[in-house]
Amino acid sequence: KSVPHENTFAVFENSDKQQVLRLQHRLLSLRHAAKCPHDGGQCPVTHHCAGMKRLWKHMAVCKDQKCLVPYCISSRSVLSHYRRCKDARCRLCGPVRETIHRSRETTKHKQAIQQQNMQTQALKKNNATPTPALDPSAQEAHLQITTLAQAPVSAASALAQQPPQPQQHQLLIQSQPQPQLQTQLHQHP
Repeated sequence: KSVPHENTFAVFENSDKQQVLRLQHRLLSLRHAAKCPHDGGQCPVTHHCAGMKRLWKHMAVCKDQKCLVPYCISSRSVLSHYRRCKDARCRLCGPVRETIHRSRETTKHKQAIQQQNMQTQALKKNNATPTPALDPSAQEAHLQITTLAQAPVSAASALAQQPPQPQQHQLLIQSQPQPQLQTQLHQHP
């Protein structure tokens, strides 16, 4: 049974640190899976990606309050809280939003350097006027994913070093993120 949003903050405040870290890791892993272009366990960033992609796809269509798919109910609950949470002090959402913000800033910085390098190479090659900056949107998602996976998470960084949960390998559903859930996770900057 999911907890109404008004009481969710209190639940997270009273949760032990390890539980909050696991939920933060789940949010970040789901975000990664929603954006990752790699399929079939080929993700170079995290070995959790394929399982999270299957969970993400399942969650897009699952409405069962007694769903037996591992992590479905708890992931839907934490995602619902994240979407609605406005409290900057929230132990769950604050560090996740901070990590996502740092990831975006790092991505912007990498893109600026990449554009500058491409322009410099074009100038050297053509020995002419600068070419217009290329739109790196095709590379943006991969850079964000890589940055997100490598960025230190104030409260969740310790979790990244833990071994995978065995239940993740029991998911029996297809991969590919659904736009409906992507919108839910990305509503907050």
